[in-house]
Amino acid sequence: MLDRLLAEAVRRQLFRYLDLPFPEPAARDNDATFAKGFLDSPIEVQGNPRSLKGYLWEQFVKPISEEADAIAEGRQFKKGTPRSAIFFGPPGTSKTELSKEIARFIGRPHLAVDPSFLLRNGMDGIQAEANTIFRMLEETEGAVVLFD
Repeated sequence: MLDRLLAEAVRRQLFRYLDLPFPEPAARDNDATFAKGFLDSPIEVQGNPRSLKGYLWEQFVKPISEEADAIAEGRQFKKGTPRSAIFFGPPGTSKTELSKEIARFIGRPHLAVDPSFLLRNGMDGIQAEANTIFRMLEETEGAVVLFD
């Protein structure tokens, strides 16, 4: 219990440090439909046509979702469970919204870190601020973090 309490305190401190409101904890989405309101799009994976939502569900969200309750109790992810993804594309291609959908589905707070956080102490303080933020992120668990 102490470990869970400490994890929650670290998570809240990160949001406080970045001057962001801490979102109220949401229950995991029990509906098996990932990103229901999200417009799907076709993608190509190793030469095969796929659904973006279907691929993300199978390869990323489902494995995390299946372990979410155990992780909330302080256990480690199983070896091989994906824990990060890189979304890339031009502005307006729903990278932020997709990361919010993942956070909503697994019931974790969403944190969007943008370059302005690194400039809080001016250009001379970028390295120190990056070190501080990344150290805090390293200690944070139970959050979906988007580097925007």
